[in-house]
Amino acid sequence: MHPKEKCKILFINLGYNGDGIFSFPLIKSIKNKLPDSHITILGLNRAKDVYELCPYIDKIITYCANKNKFTFNLLKIIPNILFTRYDYIFVHLSNTYLNLFLFIKKFLNKSKIIGFNRSPYSKLFYSKTVNFPDNGIYEPEFIHSLIEVIFPDTKAEIPQIVIPLKYIEWAHRLIGNNNDKLMIIIHPGCSSTAQHKSWAKENWTELIKKLVISNKYKILLCGGPDDKNIIDGIRQTLNLKEYNSNFVDLYCQTPTISEFAALVSISDILVCIDSAPMHIGLGIDGIKIISIIGPTNEKVFSSPSNKNHIIVTKDLNCRPCLYVRNITVNQRRLPACNNLECLNVSPDKVIQEIEKITAEISTK
Repeated sequence: MHPKEKCKILFINLGYNGDGIFSFPLIKSIKNKLPDSHITILGLNRAKDVYELCPYIDKIITYCANKNKFTFNLLKIIPNILFTRYDYIFVHLSNTYLNLFLFIKKFLNKSKIIGFNRSPYSKLFYSKTVNFPDNGIYEPEFIHSLIEVIFPDTKAEIPQIVIPLKYIEWAHRLIGNNNDKLMIIIHPGCSSTAQHKSWAKENWTELIKKLVISNKYKILLCGGPDDKNIIDGIRQTLNLKEYNSNFVDLYCQTPTISEFAALVSISDILVCIDSAPMHIGLGIDGIKIISIIGPTNEKVFSSPSNKNHIIVTKDLNCRPCLYVRNITVNQRRLPACNNLECLNVSPDKVIQEIEKITAEISTK
């Protein structure tokens, strides 16, 4: 395959926010190799905010997987897929319906369609398939392998997001004077479908209490509508009246990903679990991230070269058990046990990591 300079490229990724961020190195490599190319993203509507943080994307087409709007949304994007003359179509996460139209697309205008060999039928839909790698490979490298079919000399970088200045200025206005204390964002939530990754609200509450009482830090509690239950649990346990300016409740105060990313970028430490906030933090230079990880394989989302990411977990022989690729899709989305002993991590263990970062920053 010898791509021309002015390529029209479509990248299909029906994953969520983390999958979107993981795809940034692939998109950047395309733009580096083909600066005059036009890159269109077809992604879920709930991931649109993420793609707006990637400066190499020229156009975003959103797809709604809501069953009530399914037919309408499918009809809306079919003309784009079938009748736009794309030179290359890269497919990370798709579905059966889109794949059927990709099958037609192959013969309509001879687009080169490159996707993963996820099923016995993948070779029918795609011009070229890429095999799944071994378990535990860094996800951006895994996605990036799609473009290595064309450019074998390219390598995946750590994903980086670009935050517009207006959001940085907004974040500074929101926080105001920090009194030179280290600023720590606590984001305890995750999506409603990933509660098996969640750390107990009692642990979050104890962590916040100890950090606030230490008088060393300014704590920002963040979360969105999906996090209401755990945020309410923390609020009920904390006696907020006892706390001064060391604690700021910012629940639902960062409604867009750009706003949350801007807030993270002006902070010192982000404490979270395996969730979208972690992936956002990993895309921001300079921020220290502490992730409490249970059944997930951290090698999938954390680059060994990223020294700013600290994993706090429990060393057990049975973990990781989530997202193992050699079992069915439905099975790999669930942990292998119900008690999740791997998430039985003491808040003191997290505080120890925060204190190490504090000492490191103070010596600079």
